Amino acid sequence: MGRIAVAQLTALGLAEVCCAENQQDYVEKAVALATNTHKLSQLSRGLRDRMQASRLMDYKAYSRDVASSYRAMWIAHCEKKV
Repeated sequence: MGRIAVAQLTALGLAEVCCAENQQDYVEKAVALATNTHKLSQLSRGLRDRMQASRLMDYKAYSRDVASSYRAMWIAHCEKKV
């Protein structure tokens, strides 16, 4: 689940603000965000627009990417059998 969250936050341009390298980094980022109500408010207000503009909401492109990945895996699998 952590990798999914990192991928989603990265797609939204929020990895630097919300993703931590370790427990200490997490605490520091959480405290910094919690004490900066202006930044927290900005993030909150802009989150819907970020999400709508991100590739996460482009289901057609996602479907193409998944299909392409499955195809590449199938080709790799078939090449190993030869």
